[in-house]
Amino acid sequence: FERTRPNGSVLSIRGVPVPGHGFVTLYSDVSADKAAQRQIREHNTQLESRVAERTAELRLSEAKLRLITDSIPALIAYFDERRVYRYLNRAYQSWYGLDPNNPRAASAREYLGAATYAGIRPMVLRAMAGEAVTFEYEVAVISGNTVIARTTLIPEITADGSVAGCFELTFDVTDQKRTQEMLVQAQKMEAL
Repeated sequence: FERTRPNGSVLSIRGVPVPGHGFVTLYSDVSADKAAQRQIREHNTQLESRVAERTAELRLSEAKLRLITDSIPALIAYFDERRVYRYLNRAYQSWYGLDPNNPRAASAREYLGAATYAGIRPMVLRAMAGEAVTFEYEVAVISGNTVIARTTLIPEITADGSVAGCFELTFDVTDQKRTQEMLVQAQKMEAL
């Protein structure tokens, strides 16, 4: 058993019977060990508290970031080096019916369609090679409409120079393209 002495030191007391001779009692001062254990427990408690605070801060920061990206009238995503989506904003749900809470289930080949995917695949490969690319394409969305999309892929380059993934930003430029076509037509009519 252990006993705390009036001066605060802690003794560990152990008795061992010695057959035919009596009893041997061992007293060991374990004050330093107990103080170290108490300090470790205090440090662990402080560390757990800091981790909990930091985790709460990160969750709040992540929620704010999601609120911002969900408010932007654009599709925002991130996919890793294996081209697996890790993040999708809410606009993906309105365009393609994808669940932003389950980005890994998204397959560009499936939601874009095989023909559209084949057309943009070379751009994705260029981005995965480390080049930022911007391109336009037509795509059918969940509403049944066909829109003209402009996508920019920005590779995430690691410290060793490899590509860890790509940030994706896509806008609907259908109205802009139609306006440009109307302007060109108006200019032709004016020239005539």
